[in-house]
Amino acid sequence: MIERVRQRNPNARIILLSGFVEPLGLTEETTGADAVIAKSSNEPAHLLRWVKRLASRAPVRKPPAAQRSVATKVRKAAR
Repeated sequence: MIERVRQRNPNARIILLSGFVEPLGLTEETTGADAVIAKSSNEPAHLLRWVKRLASRAPVRKPPAAQRSVATKVRKAAR
């Protein structure tokens, strides 16, 4: 879903909130999200902090995670 949102709006700020962040190894790099937050008792504070950070900074154009992983593999193969 994040990839589709990025294709339609590359400047969209995306926060992924999940109860499976650690078991699935979800990170900003693997998902394409600007922030990945694990569900917890601190979730509201983390969410508020990230919303403030993302709202106050200029948009960063991130390619969809699938494109980044291909680029990373190409760079690693070139080494």
